Amino acid sequence: LLARFQLDLDHRIISVAQIPGLPTVVQRRLICDKLELSTGRSGVDVAVSLRVGDVYHKGVARSDLSSAGRNRAIAQATTDAINQFLAAGCRFCFEELKQVPIGSQVAVMVGLRLEQAGKAEALLGACYLGEDPNFSVALATLDGVNRRILTLPFAREEGGNS
Repeated sequence: LLARFQLDLDHRIISVAQIPGLPTVVQRRLICDKLELSTGRSGVDVAVSLRVGDVYHKGVARSDLSSAGRNRAIAQATTDAINQFLAAGCRFCFEELKQVPIGSQVAVMVGLRLEQAGKAEALLGACYLGEDPNFSVALATLDGVNRRILTLPFAREEGGNS
């Protein structure tokens, strides 16, 4: 508040209260549980398992043997798993993936499109390239989605596995 509004407040007089009867917010952060790659002569098969609480879904995709193809397949498999959590009429579409140098690091950026109720919204997820570049692609995809996931309708709220 000081930096934004030049308002100096005493932290001892501010408290957080919960009002009985108001619904609590459901935590819906998507977690990447497993990333599997299988390489053969004809291409790469990718499977990404995501979870929210005790609900799991697996997305799959296939690509050619190029590293760009593999990265696209990881983002597509992650998007496929995400969409399995969502109610009908709401889905994410993978659009593009780029690796961009930022200072001394490389960032993975994933462009997504959220389609819901006849409208489309562009989203961007990013993650610095870590020790496992494949996992970084899945995390960048989730980064764009996890900003909006609380506002989206889920297909079911109970536990289950796919």
